[in-house]
Amino acid sequence: MKEPFSTQIPGSLRARARATVKGMKTVDPSYSLSQLVTDAVRAHVAHLEQRHHHGHPWPTVAHLDVGRRPLDDDE
Repeated sequence: MKEPFSTQIPGSLRARARATVKGMKTVDPSYSLSQLVTDAVRAHVAHLEQRHHHGHPWPTVAHLDVGRRPLDDDE
């Protein structure tokens, strides 16, 4: 089951993601932003688990701590 997932990203990355989805629709008309985000998050989570947690998933959590993080150079 899919669930809402909200975050903020740099505007330039948002524009690239949207352009990528539009371009992919010429290859696969059913391609969506949801598919792009799901594929990207799945791949990066697996990478981080492999690199930092012996290839195993971390325990699930109900929520993350909220608050402003330090600014990146991309912002």
